[in-house]
Amino acid sequence: MGSCNSVEDHSAPGAVKLTTSGSHLELDILAAQPRRSSEDTPPQIALDAMPLPVGDQEATPTFNLASALAKNSQGGSPSKAKLLMAGELCNAAIEGDIAELQSLLEAGYDVNAGDYDRRTAIHIAAAEGRDEVVAFLLSRKADMTVVDRWGHTPLDEALRAGHSKVAALLKPADAKTAEITSGNFERQTSDMETAAMLCAAAATGWLPQIEKLLKSGADPSAADYDGRTALHIAAARGHAEVVSMLLRAKANPTAHDSFGKTPVDEAFQHNDAAVIRALGAAGTNILDEAAGQKNTDFEALKTMAASEHWSIVASEVQFGKCLSTTIKSAVYLATWRGLKVVAKTVKDVRASGLNPRRAQEASDSTVRIARDELLHEIRTLSTLRHPDLVLFLGASLDTETCFFLTEYMEGGDVETYMRSNRIKANNKEFKPPYNVALSWFLSTARALAFLHGCARPIIHRDLKPLNLLLTKGLDLKVTDFGLSKIMRPKLLDLSGRDTSPAPMMSGGVGTYRYMAPEVVRYEQYTDKIDIFAFALIMYYIVAGKMPFFDFCGEDPEKVLRAYLKGQEPRPSLSSSYGTPELRSLMQDAWAVKAEDRPSAQECVDRLQQLPAGKPSRMFGLF
Repeated sequence: MGSCNSVEDHSAPGAVKLTTSGSHLELDILAAQPRRSSEDTPPQIALDAMPLPVGDQEATPTFNLASALAKNSQGGSPSKAKLLMAGELCNAAIEGDIAELQSLLEAGYDVNAGDYDRRTAIHIAAAEGRDEVVAFLLSRKADMTVVDRWGHTPLDEALRAGHSKVAALLKPADAKTAEITSGNFERQTSDMETAAMLCAAAATGWLPQIEKLLKSGADPSAADYDGRTALHIAAARGHAEVVSMLLRAKANPTAHDSFGKTPVDEAFQHNDAAVIRALGAAGTNILDEAAGQKNTDFEALKTMAASEHWSIVASEVQFGKCLSTTIKSAVYLATWRGLKVVAKTVKDVRASGLNPRRAQEASDSTVRIARDELLHEIRTLSTLRHPDLVLFLGASLDTETCFFLTEYMEGGDVETYMRSNRIKANNKEFKPPYNVALSWFLSTARALAFLHGCARPIIHRDLKPLNLLLTKGLDLKVTDFGLSKIMRPKLLDLSGRDTSPAPMMSGGVGTYRYMAPEVVRYEQYTDKIDIFAFALIMYYIVAGKMPFFDFCGEDPEKVLRAYLKGQEPRPSLSSSYGTPELRSLMQDAWAVKAEDRPSAQECVDRLQQLPAGKPSRMFGLF
């Protein structure tokens, strides 16, 4: 085997000699380089401040020197002498050393000698923006039309790097400006290369370079090999000015990378207030639209399922009896790898006995809405882990019928539990033991405190007894996130005031009997609508009957009509309904003004102060 020795020559600063198998390559690099303007020099940043795998990007693809030389040394390749000529000329060109170039050319070097990638000195000078070097080389008959191994001319290099002065020197006499600034660039530079240059500049916040690239015709939404765009990188690195520049150039804020993330996701994940404001300023609803699109984007969800390891093979799941159905979904008892689980999927309304015309209408509307809600629920559940939430096990997205699995809650839901015990007791009202009721209240309040306290707060929007499930031992967990709303992070100013723009909110969402007045009236609302529903659930449990039953009986729409008229009906609180502390909490939680209602964490704190024992004569039968 041949030996490889590297010797550093200290007699000439920067000179390096590499000897291998008898061949000799010498590179002379000047210690001092000419100063460049601030526009040509990217900002200096510490390497450990760049956690994302972007790295330094080059104007040309990277290569292996040894393999390239070996490949070009075979038939039809440039001679060794030409390669050495090209190497020295290119080194002088990259340094801007006109005196050295002149000396080499006068010594007989070929001005058009190409290296192993067929790149000449004028390619290098154009890529580096050395306009004086380009002018000198042109005066010595350098070929401005020569192409390298990737088909790039010196003009392409200048345009790609945004060097307008160099591009003007290389412009053919009969060429039009539009052809120079976009034609060759778009034709010969791939989107991948464009993305690499934009991403590299975005990673360091190099605004002048990004501006040059955009003016040269670069696609602001060009994606690299991982599907990441410059907007992804700028949002992740916290470069708000770069984000604004790219958005003005019409960069796509909802583009998904190979990991299923959008630039908006990056901004939310890093919780950079300036970047989030920049994104919000580009469009009133851009933040909500991006998040909503992601949660129902099927391909993005499949990518996340694979990368986050919650994808389930459909053939491993055996469906059993149907536990419940709604107009849009069906819930089944199932078995997965020997474990009893619950599977939720879209209800096939087309097989429900509808006539053909109505079945088609259902296919076009209800099924689509149900599918979007299911995908949204899958994505939401996949991000949540809390002991008071029903455990998400995974989802199957590889078959025509999508479904997800959760743990099996053997005790059923609270409403069914209350109704069945009312039938057993042969009484119109049923009230569970105090310690059971208190544990249910605490579990629900803790679940809400967790959801509302997430980096991106989550509003449940359909809190009701049917969505509170019980274990065999009557422990309670919250479920059903099909209508949940994932909010933006709160942007707090120095005084602690939330300055984030108001999000898009859908009115009329939820179950009539537990719907807050502001939702019915299509007003702007917050997580306090969950607190309102929580108060009515507490009433249902301590009173043993449906809230508003005395006001509307079996017709909850009567309550909605009262809200729309500006009225504020509330259930009447008898002194036999719970303890004074519980009644006080209920009254505060269903306050008319949302801002007067306690937060979920405040509800937890107040409930934890109550005694765990059973107060005298609190709950009718118990």
